[in-house]
Amino acid sequence: MDRSNIRKSILSISTPGTHLVAGDDKLAARVTRECNRFAAELKQRMPDRFGYFASLPIPDVQTCLTEIEVCLDEGCDGFVMLTNGHSIYPGDTILDPIFDELNRRQATLFFHPTTPLCPCSPEPDAAGGKPVKATPLAHKYPNPMMEFFFDTARMVTNLFLSGTSRFSGFSTLVPGPWTGVSEDEVREAFRKQIWFDLAGFPFPGQIRGLLAAGVDHSRLLYG
Repeated sequence: MDRSNIRKSILSISTPGTHLVAGDDKLAARVTRECNRFAAELKQRMPDRFGYFASLPIPDVQTCLTEIEVCLDEGCDGFVMLTNGHSIYPGDTILDPIFDELNRRQATLFFHPTTPLCPCSPEPDAAGGKPVKATPLAHKYPNPMMEFFFDTARMVTNLFLSGTSRFSGFSTLVPGPWTGVSEDEVREAFRKQIWFDLAGFPFPGQIRGLLAAGVDHSRLLYG
């Protein structure tokens, strides 16, 4: 960090997160607690050098609620959640208790992309009925190169359309089981609620596009 002139790092766990095996909430709870405790102890030892976003192992709602309370007491700086948890995407009503509690606590939430998953197999007996990867071009391109971006877009769109984080255009023109959201509402959320992490391969045109959409430069981050 010193060689790179980095004063302080905010640590978080990326994909595959801490919920490693679909359906095994007991394992998820143990791994999550060990990781979050380690991060808390590191911050306590060197608070001027490290902060951390505590892991939330969606879709295990109860463990997430427990960790929110414990980790805030331990001094976390916010929470990290994957763009989907074994095919359950933020915005799904199953996760409402987690978002309600985060909102009540006015917590910062960091989303890290992961491999997109379908909620079930194409056939009842395929893959044991477990979620399957939705990556038709993975044999050509690494998932972080393309699929991670698509999964982030799916997740953000679902947050808006589900009303969890009050997209525009299509949602107001075509009736359906979603909440219509105007472009102005999206721009307002971009200005006040969302920071944009440009880790990876940001191009000048992308940055100009964000600025043109009303996103202030102070909300552009590089992780």
